[in-house]
Amino acid sequence: MLYLLYHEKEDDIYCQGVVDLSQESDVKLLEFLDVRKHFWPLKDLTLTKHQRRSLVKDRCFLSATDCLRNLITTVDPREKLDILQKTYNEIAKTISRLLGEEFNLSMDDLLPLLMYVVTRARIQRLGAELHLIRDLMDPTTSGGMHDFLLTALESCYAFIQKEIQRHQSRHAPQDS
Repeated sequence: MLYLLYHEKEDDIYCQGVVDLSQESDVKLLEFLDVRKHFWPLKDLTLTKHQRRSLVKDRCFLSATDCLRNLITTVDPREKLDILQKTYNEIAKTISRLLGEEFNLSMDDLLPLLMYVVTRARIQRLGAELHLIRDLMDPTTSGGMHDFLLTALESCYAFIQKEIQRHQSRHAPQDS
């Protein structure tokens, strides 16, 4: 409960950013996040004759998105880190399938993909979740894959907050 209260303001800003980004189609969001085009899993989409690929939402990286949504189902930081690892594995599996070969994601490749997944997962109190994990995680995981992924998730959280603040400042009325 203290984590929720401590991060209430930041999580509200983050949630507004997620709401704004979630309104975009998959193509527009992938483009905005600067995901490399050969990582776009659009050929996986089955469209009806009345759908256009450019308007489809919430259809890419579904297994990773569903996996990340499980972050809020446990209070154990180790389990939360395992969920984050599984989310990464789902992203990597999708990319490897798209490319037809094993592919190790660098942070430059992972970050935009993870931002897409975080946006589509719509985890409401991510700041509180991140703080809880950081405070209670096993110190022996520091510097390992879990720490790498947690840092990437923290970066996504910060990016979404900054993006909504940048958007609001561009659209704020100017004083004369």
